[in-house]
Amino acid sequence: MNRTTGRPNTRADCNHIARPCPYVGCRYHLYLDVGQNGLLLINFPNLEVDELIFSCALDVAMGGQSTHRHIGEYLNLSQERVRIIEYEARGKLASSPLSRFRHDH
Repeated sequence: MNRTTGRPNTRADCNHIARPCPYVGCRYHLYLDVGQNGLLLINFPNLEVDELIFSCALDVAMGGQSTHRHIGEYLNLSQERVRIIEYEARGKLASSPLSRFRHDH
């Protein structure tokens, strides 16, 4: 834990924190995003932070494979937007120098 802010520094620090996570400033928290223009975006404008079912992207990732619909619900995105993000991410991964380390083509 960070002594100054009390926020977790590592994933292990998060294990004891109740969900939904109160640390909206964490880069993995789903409530807020930073837009390309640097402005904060509220992903769930109709909910308070403590009303989120899933608040952490790492929790969602550790939950295993999900459908585009489920991921869209977690992130407040449409299924089509999730597909587009996945497609773009796969393209970036394929062109990355790190792609040579992948064995599951």
